[in-house]
Amino acid sequence: MSIIAIDGNRNVTDEELLKGSFMQYVVGMRDLFFDPFTPPTENMPFEMPTRSGKANIGMVFHREDMSGVRTMVTWGWKPGLTVPTYEQLGTSTYSIGATIDCPVAYGMIEGTLKHAVDTTAVFNQQDAVIALYPVELVGDATAYTLKTVPFPTAFTSPVDGRWFIRNVPAGTYRIKVITSKYGTQFFSRVVTIGATPVVEELALGTSVKKISGKVVLKGGTTPVVSAMVNMFQRQLATSTDASGTFSFYLPVGEFVIPSLEIQKSGFEPRKVLEFTGIATSGVILSADLDLGTIELSDAVGVFEAIVKSADGNVPLIGAEVAMVFKESPTATVWTIGEVQVSDETGRVQFNTVPVGRDITFRARAHYHAPFIYQLTAAANTGEVSDVITLQKANPKVFYTGFVTQNETDATKLNLN
Repeated sequence: MSIIAIDGNRNVTDEELLKGSFMQYVVGMRDLFFDPFTPPTENMPFEMPTRSGKANIGMVFHREDMSGVRTMVTWGWKPGLTVPTYEQLGTSTYSIGATIDCPVAYGMIEGTLKHAVDTTAVFNQQDAVIALYPVELVGDATAYTLKTVPFPTAFTSPVDGRWFIRNVPAGTYRIKVITSKYGTQFFSRVVTIGATPVVEELALGTSVKKISGKVVLKGGTTPVVSAMVNMFQRQLATSTDASGTFSFYLPVGEFVIPSLEIQKSGFEPRKVLEFTGIATSGVILSADLDLGTIELSDAVGVFEAIVKSADGNVPLIGAEVAMVFKESPTATVWTIGEVQVSDETGRVQFNTVPVGRDITFRARAHYHAPFIYQLTAAANTGEVSDVITLQKANPKVFYTGFVTQNETDATKLNLN
């Protein structure tokens, strides 16, 4: 078990829980050690270094099994503690402490996760997170209210559609399921965890509609299989099946602006914002939505470049180069095709460059000015090699310090 502090200036998002990136907001941690056969029965003092600023302090039990599933159980959160800076400690006296109350009873919950409409879906750890949020009855209310906590009491991920959490503090909870393909569903029913193990069979999509389409080879009906389809405004991603079909499922009543990015190696990447019969300003989802057929062209070529610095004409390692273009001369948005990083020789290679079209490559590297390389339609014949040279930028120096009041003249400040 550990005492943990997370950044108190922001809330952990569903996407961060799903991807595990919430760990970057941990600003302090201290492990607690004791004999598991004779656990302590009295208070355990602790000290923990943490970053200055606002922090939420709590206790966490972390477990990761052999399949890579991460399960965390938390309790005793003390939100909004202010940790002073070293300069503040030198001018005032601060007494900062937090008493974390441990639960006296624990329980277990397990279950399954399925999709009511997409019955072929099988959920694994990279697909979904199941999180428990505490609820309570306030006053004489008969409806439960969510408690204000900076972090879910417990969360885990499924394996082959099954999930399991033990050592959950006894209490009442609502379950939230966060997925990469089907969005987030916060179940309204309340579960009570105590001495009796709880079993919950969760089904997504009981009140959803399907958004679907088909990706085919340009100029024909041949399906494009395993193309990545991203509904980027909703941060949902899927891929096409053997028939070229893709599907998303969103709750009834959701406001949707269909906007897709489609990519597959060997094909021209596309950003599609307009669909026949569907308003570009968006729709309220009340029925299944068919986006129709989307064509991908395989008329792509290769562009290879060596990224160099004008200072000494040496190759740049780790330079980022992005390929961007417009779907048509009248398009108002740019499509980002590929993004490559130069290797130890400064080389980058793009394999999905639309042939016969004006293409822009945007290059940037540390300590160099960004550069735009233009590949014209006439020169874009399908196999092009060139050199991209970046000019060295003048270094910028930033100074840090602190401001104090002048001891002899209160109208002046000292800068250190």
